[in-house]
Amino acid sequence: RWCRIGTRDWWQNTYGKKYYDEGHSPDQLRVNVALRNFQAFSDAFKCRRNNITPQMACSLFD
Repeated sequence: RWCRIGTRDWWQNTYGKKYYDEGHSPDQLRVNVALRNFQAFSDAFKCRRNNITPQMACSLFD
């Protein structure tokens, strides 16, 4: 499961950061988020599952 933080230029696919709750990625735009903290993290960024509309600051994917 991961949470993508978008920017106002979301339609240009210029995302600032991608946050993951597990695993490691060589991508410098990604950081790990502990599973126990994931709900609080997603709430803080108003994550919505599989929602990439411009009104959302964050997208949550499984």
